[in-house]
Amino acid sequence: MRENPHRRGRIGERRLRGTPYRALHSGELWSELWLNKFEEIFKNWTTQIESKYDKLLDTVNIIKEQNTMISSSMEFFSAKYDELTLQIQKLQNSRKDDQIYIHTLERKIENIERNARVSSVELRNIPVNKNESKEDLCVLVKKIGQILDMPIKTSDCRNIYRGFSKTESKKPIILEFNSVIQKDKMLLSYKQYNKSNKTNNLNLSHININGPPTKIYITEYLSSKMKRLHFLAREYASSNGYRFCWPTPGCIYMRKNEGDLPIQLKNEEDLKNLQET
Repeated sequence: MRENPHRRGRIGERRLRGTPYRALHSGELWSELWLNKFEEIFKNWTTQIESKYDKLLDTVNIIKEQNTMISSSMEFFSAKYDELTLQIQKLQNSRKDDQIYIHTLERKIENIERNARVSSVELRNIPVNKNESKEDLCVLVKKIGQILDMPIKTSDCRNIYRGFSKTESKKPIILEFNSVIQKDKMLLSYKQYNKSNKTNNLNLSHININGPPTKIYITEYLSSKMKRLHFLAREYASSNGYRFCWPTPGCIYMRKNEGDLPIQLKNEEDLKNLQET
């Protein structure tokens, strides 16, 4: 069956007439859809940005608060540090004052000890007898005086007793004379006797004590400080070629050779200076 050409033309005309309207209508619809979509996306993005900004702002505020707290803490610790520094300075100044005061007291005590011992001698290496009395010690001292050609009477002795020693059996005898002259005389007699009897210095056999002929030493009765200084000076003298080292109540003397000027040591500082020269 053949199609009517006039009918086909009318249908085509209607299609051509309706096409621009539908196309225009469809384009506006898509534009509106995309615009709505973009607005929705922009709103979501804006919401996210605002949310992140709010969180960031909260974080910044927290950091500010923490910084404020840290700043307050730093100010507090700084104030405490300054306070402690001041207290330490006061304590150091007080310590210096205390040290000066202690040294002053030590010097005074040292002078009192020296004055108390100025007329005393110390006799070492004489063994202790059980239940010995002051009279027994006086008898021993009188025997020694006879050997040294220096008679000693009981009335010459103001006091006599055993001193301190780590070894109980070797406590020294402390003899306190009534005068410094008597003390000096005994020390001189002891020195002259040993010089005249170089092969038979004063020993235990001279006072009839059985056993090895242990040498008896008679020296100044020194204070604790001077004893230590004498001990250190003897060690230094022995290792540095000094032939003579002897104590006096107020200082220690050292001399290398006969006829040399003696070196005076009043304290350990003097010995230290000698060691450094």
